[in-house]
Amino acid sequence: GAMAKACAKVKGGNVWVYDVNPSVYTHFEVSEVMHTAVTMDELMEQCHIVVLSVKPQFYEEVCTRIKDKISKDQIIVTVAPSYDIASLKMLLGNVKLIRTMPNTPALIGEGVTAYCYEEGGVEVRMHLFEKINNFLFENLLEN
Repeated sequence: GAMAKACAKVKGGNVWVYDVNPSVYTHFEVSEVMHTAVTMDELMEQCHIVVLSVKPQFYEEVCTRIKDKISKDQIIVTVAPSYDIASLKMLLGNVKLIRTMPNTPALIGEGVTAYCYEEGGVEVRMHLFEKINNFLFENLLEN
């Protein structure tokens, strides 16, 4: 989607992407910092922080496919306007979760991203999310 295409402009770091439609990879500049996963399983094995940016009609299917692949150390960041934290927990189980709501102008570096998370380990998750957010949007603004 549009948010994933914006994230494809990221420079630096270690970013993995996966899409069921491999033609989407043409939007991503694969390099030593940007990698494409062949399968969803490969993506889950490679990432400490997984950002789920999925169309609403596919959200439940994707959550079902990754639920048993999520390690206790992974953090799931969602971009899902239709799902609150309680709904996401029902789909994903007892995982570390950050729920986000970016707005469309975020794609051009002019928007905001609202986020919330559950109780427990809040400081760590908040710090990680702020690092991710700063990393993504600093890089997007440079492009």
